[in-house]
Amino acid sequence: MVSKKHFVLTLLISLLFIAITIAQLTQEEINIAVRMRAYDEGWNQGNIDVVDEIYSDDFAGNMPPFDTKEGIKMGLAAYISAIPDVHVEVEDVIAEGEYVALRYTFTGTQEGELMGIPPTGNFACTPGISIAQIVDGKIVAVWENNEMMGMMEQLGVFPATKETYTWGDPSPITGDPGDPETNKAISRKAINQVWMHGNTGVVDELYHPDHLRHDPASPGIDSAEAFKVMIEGFHAAFSDLEFVVDKQVAAGDKVVNYTLLSGKQVADYGGIPSLGNEVSTVIISIHRIADGKIAESWVARDMLGVVEQLTTPPPPPDPNMEGMIADSIYSPSLEGNLLGDPAERDMIIYLPPSYETSNKRYPVVYLLHGYGDTEKQYISKGDPVWDIIEAIGLGEPPDFPENGFAGMMDELIAQGKISEMIVVTPNADNAYGGSLYNNSELTGNYEDYIVQDLVNYMDSNYRTIPDRNSRAIAGQSAGGYGCMKLALRYPDVFGAVASLSGILHGQFFADLIPAVVAENPDGMTGPSEEKVYTNIFYAASAAFAPNLDNPPFYVDMPFLYPSTDINEEVWNKYLEADVVSIMLNNPDKAASLNGIYMDAGDIDEYGAHIYTKNFHEALNAAGIDHEYEEFAGGHRNRLFERMRIAFAYLSGHLATDVSGDTSNVFFTTLNPGLNMISLPLQPTTPYNAMTFAETLSATVVIRYDEVKKKFVGYTAGLLHNNFLIEGGKGYIVNVPEGGTYAFTGAAWTNEPPVNAAPTMPHEAWAFVISGNVKGNKLAYSYTVVTRNLRTGEMATDAVDYNGYFTTAYADLSRNPVVRSGDFVEITVMGSNGSIVSGPQVHEITPESIRDAVVKINMKLGQIIPDRSLLLQNYPNPFNPETWIPYQLNENAHVSLNIYNSSGKLVRSMDLGLKNAGIYTDRSKAIYWNGKNQTGEEAASGIYFYCLKAGDFTSIRKMTVKK
Repeated sequence: MVSKKHFVLTLLISLLFIAITIAQLTQEEINIAVRMRAYDEGWNQGNIDVVDEIYSDDFAGNMPPFDTKEGIKMGLAAYISAIPDVHVEVEDVIAEGEYVALRYTFTGTQEGELMGIPPTGNFACTPGISIAQIVDGKIVAVWENNEMMGMMEQLGVFPATKETYTWGDPSPITGDPGDPETNKAISRKAINQVWMHGNTGVVDELYHPDHLRHDPASPGIDSAEAFKVMIEGFHAAFSDLEFVVDKQVAAGDKVVNYTLLSGKQVADYGGIPSLGNEVSTVIISIHRIADGKIAESWVARDMLGVVEQLTTPPPPPDPNMEGMIADSIYSPSLEGNLLGDPAERDMIIYLPPSYETSNKRYPVVYLLHGYGDTEKQYISKGDPVWDIIEAIGLGEPPDFPENGFAGMMDELIAQGKISEMIVVTPNADNAYGGSLYNNSELTGNYEDYIVQDLVNYMDSNYRTIPDRNSRAIAGQSAGGYGCMKLALRYPDVFGAVASLSGILHGQFFADLIPAVVAENPDGMTGPSEEKVYTNIFYAASAAFAPNLDNPPFYVDMPFLYPSTDINEEVWNKYLEADVVSIMLNNPDKAASLNGIYMDAGDIDEYGAHIYTKNFHEALNAAGIDHEYEEFAGGHRNRLFERMRIAFAYLSGHLATDVSGDTSNVFFTTLNPGLNMISLPLQPTTPYNAMTFAETLSATVVIRYDEVKKKFVGYTAGLLHNNFLIEGGKGYIVNVPEGGTYAFTGAAWTNEPPVNAAPTMPHEAWAFVISGNVKGNKLAYSYTVVTRNLRTGEMATDAVDYNGYFTTAYADLSRNPVVRSGDFVEITVMGSNGSIVSGPQVHEITPESIRDAVVKINMKLGQIIPDRSLLLQNYPNPFNPETWIPYQLNENAHVSLNIYNSSGKLVRSMDLGLKNAGIYTDRSKAIYWNGKNQTGEEAASGIYFYCLKAGDFTSIRKMTVKK
């Protein structure tokens, strides 16, 4: 019999052995073990609970329903039920860092319903390749392709097209495996030269003569010549081909490539005739390298998705779109909104007749749609909203012009009633039926989306005149309200405004309260198709009075339901967005507009004539010039007749002549380092931050964002925050070498001065912190917060969909915002306020000061510092107390000793065991009250403090000044 003592000793030895074994594993080996559990336990053993153990809560994938954590569990259960003998055989594993790629084969017999397919009893074999990202032992993302088309063929959904659906036998070719980085370069070159550019001349250089290609979707490519023929046929069938290698994972002799493919089919492809369709898909390939050449490759493609894209007939042309351009914009201001509305927004653009045949620039009008509609409201007679409005008795469709919107504009130009102009109709719809063009923590920042994102996009991508005097805004109904509000708030962006049937006084909402209460006898239960006025109030409260602590709709109402009494606290929030209040609070802004036009029908169903007249009278009382017309009709009657009048009014208040003399030359001398500069001449092609930085050889360009009320920086070499450079505005640039620069162009009407700044070698009055957040970013909204630990000054920026961020600091009085030796703390926050990376602390070096920028890479999930660090105490000098910040990259016993300048110990503090992390704010940093071991106050002078944490020791100097 084994004694209890012996058993315990054996158990301890076993546990110790396991611990040592785990400690010896590489990170890649640990990640492989996590990934294999998904297949071994999840698929092969049917253990759905393993999903909760190994997948992160914010997991994201690319294959529905396996694109969320809950979707994986539901999809796994469905497959196991339909295919009881399901088995996944992993045939190859390639791991690098936090990425694990697997090549596998899925097999099983369908005995139950699967994805709507009745039981067939058929056996299916489906090869695939996946790439998983694993952070802190959890799978956070998976990118995957498998031969789903072949699976459908084997199950009998489609006719079978090939004899085998397997990967096939491996190649016998061997040779020098090379190194991973060199192999990556070989793979990238093959994809770029052969696949994207169709250069079959380099096939012999890059591929082994007996290269073996495993492509279950297209078998039979068994020679170099057959491979070249396939490439040539592919390029004959598709034009505008783009292959972008988004990810590479390499280990040993293999490279996994995650490649984004797009192109347009222009000829027959694999028996599929061309419909002229655009196609975009993902290809995951594995290249095995031998003696510097690709000896073998495995390819996983979504052929089912490709066939669907190629065979779907294009929608019939919309006759209302004749003469119009459909475009879209990705708006950072709408990223991560809590309603889940897209940040990608469509727009429709009218370009004047001479746009394609001239190099002229044109004034632009931004035309905002009404509540419950989209960018098509004024363009398409078939817009569903008009049928809905008519069906519920809210009026008839408006008087659409017979020749369409573009025809109407062309006609007005031909008749000489308006000058040539560009018109933009953006989409500002949301889940509540309308954004009301307001910034909201619930719905997103629609105000910024229009004023900043959209205006900058148009000025950067179309030949607009990028000046407020040539920029106007208009709209009808809720768009009429929105355009007036934005014009009053941003007269530096828009020079003129025209509101048609706009609700231009907040009293509208107060008057509507009884109708809302009447619609909801059983309580405020949310928006409903049957409750027109209730819907308007939910949209308005989402825009003006969001409350994230008030589920399920996260809004506050401006009345005390079931009473109709006003809730003053919420009502005041409504008034902040009321155009009358906005104007009265800052009449100078309204007076600075070049033109204000408004109208309303005398029998408007919503009382727009009453509320517009209120605003009209307020403008009169303030002595602000404007034009108001009341016409015979209702809210939507004679809409396009009124629109013609509005465009004629705006045309008369928009500057159109920007030809001028573009031969002027202005020379500007900039000192090495930071300079204040404004654009001295109006260039033929507008500058943006990127081209401006290139022209000046600047490392950073900083502007003040009047919308966000903060400095925004651009870092050379990054596309993030690439804003427009406008005339009459000041910019901070850092030019390390200095020099004299020539600008050519036309004179501005208000010629801006140029002001050079003195050189500051050890400190900077403007500074940028930029970088990249690595990890799975596309589906989430993150914010980077940076903080100077010496000054406490903070700056923020949203992480864009490529992972880039830029925070900027500046003091226009030229007091330093950073000094050499400062420490900055960088933290990445999730949309719910949780920390998803960091904080990390970085020191500002003299080289950073020279370039006015520090570039930092962060990694999602990395919340432990990459190194231990002792930071400068604050305040310094101090009297009578100070805080000493530090960070630990591992758990350690921490102690601090303080010595005077003679080396005598003054104070010793034992802090005990501390966890790895950041100890920088006052609640966590080491506190010293300025007294020695006996409680006496330390004298003025120089002191040294020494931190010891495990094997880490660091000493810094501080000053006590009485």
